[in-house]
Amino acid sequence: MKGRIILYGWLLSWILMIGGLGTMEWAMETGEPVFILGLFMFMVFVIFCLLVIKYQKEADKAADEFDHWFERTFGNTR
Repeated sequence: MKGRIILYGWLLSWILMIGGLGTMEWAMETGEPVFILGLFMFMVFVIFCLLVIKYQKEADKAADEFDHWFERTFGNTR
């Protein structure tokens, strides 16, 4: 269960990373005080990356389970 939470959290944190980078860039261009918000959004991605590194075995197992589920569900579509 821990591996699934880390894996899916890491996948969803990509959205926050892109949004955070865009927010930080927008803050630098316009001078609006949203740089810290963008930094926090980006740090969610960094934290999940560190969790994937620390719990690599659990995350790999969750990725394999997802791969097997995907193959069972969509594998024989011709």
